[in-house]
Amino acid sequence: MASFLITGASRGLGLAFVKELASRKSSEVSNIFAGARSNVPALQEHSKTDPRVQFVKLDVTNPDSVKEAAAQVEKKLEGKGLDVLINNAAVCHYDMQKMSNPTLEKDIMREMTGLEEEFQVNVLGVQYTTREFLPLVEKSELKKVVNITSTFGSISSASDPAIAWSPCPAYKITKAALNALTVQYALEYQNKGFSFIALCPGWLKTDLGSQMADLTTEEGAKASLDIILTPGQVYNGKFPMIKVKGWETQEEAASHGGYAGKNVYDGRNIPW
Repeated sequence: MASFLITGASRGLGLAFVKELASRKSSEVSNIFAGARSNVPALQEHSKTDPRVQFVKLDVTNPDSVKEAAAQVEKKLEGKGLDVLINNAAVCHYDMQKMSNPTLEKDIMREMTGLEEEFQVNVLGVQYTTREFLPLVEKSELKKVVNITSTFGSISSASDPAIAWSPCPAYKITKAALNALTVQYALEYQNKGFSFIALCPGWLKTDLGSQMADLTTEEGAKASLDIILTPGQVYNGKFPMIKVKGWETQEEAASHGGYAGKNVYDGRNIPW
């Protein structure tokens, strides 16, 4: 049985992780700690019907909040370790004026106004959370720390038209920094049996991804867990894309229409 903690669990992919884990047998999943700033109705409903789902008040940008959350989880685990920490909480600010008017001259200064906030959530929030929960993860059997990232954080892919056009440079910068943070942890803890993974869950239909996206959050969560629960340290220090049946080749992806032809979900490792 594995225990999980998911940050940003009140909506989007985080909530989808909670739902997917709750659908699995108790022999596979023991505890599902849903970390979020508030206990939204969707989480309340799951905790009512499944005692494995437990809300944990957690603001990743507040070190004191993270410390209190770690203490709460440690108490509930009753001496056992935390098998999987999923750092999912994130924020992205798009320049909506640029999106509504693609011919508008690019103004990098205007588009970087959210850099401090995004760095606080997307990078420092992951650091605060990892730092506090690491002792609990070290006590577990699986020892997995998963940082949810994006192809937008790939420096090698920055000039790809689909990525370069998107007006969210602060998000791209912070995800690149998150990837670097993941690698540093992976190198430091690989001899202790840890797996630190920079995982791309695909382009999902969320508030961040929009309804134009390729995949549902349910598809993203399930495919992500396939990678997360791969035995051993296969993905330690790696930047994998999820693998989704029917999306593994460009021909299959193109059959879904829209923007899909450019997005293949074949489980490959994304270039840094």
